[in-house]
Amino acid sequence: MLKIVAIVWQSYYNMLLKASKDIKDFSVKVYSVRALENERQKLEDALKELDDADIVFFYRSNESVWEEIERKVKEGGIKGKIVCLGHDPSYWTLSNWSRTLGSL
Repeated sequence: MLKIVAIVWQSYYNMLLKASKDIKDFSVKVYSVRALENERQKLEDALKELDDADIVFFYRSNESVWEEIERKVKEGGIKGKIVCLGHDPSYWTLSNWSRTLGSL
């Protein structure tokens, strides 16, 4: 089963969580950056979920929790395809989907 993990702003979290409940063909796990900032255990759970995700979707913002998430990405701890968006185009460089699009 295809596994998707998303880490996004709280306002996107509610929408994605609601949409993910109707999806039966693959697994979707959605995390709010606000929750990850406030609860260390949730952050650790999210970082573990990234290990075996097939697709990772980030909506990057400037909260401090992103430093840990970026460290995991840069250390090569995520094997799946990464799509990263955000208000600052420099955040998009976390994406690896464009380099490997042909293998999807």
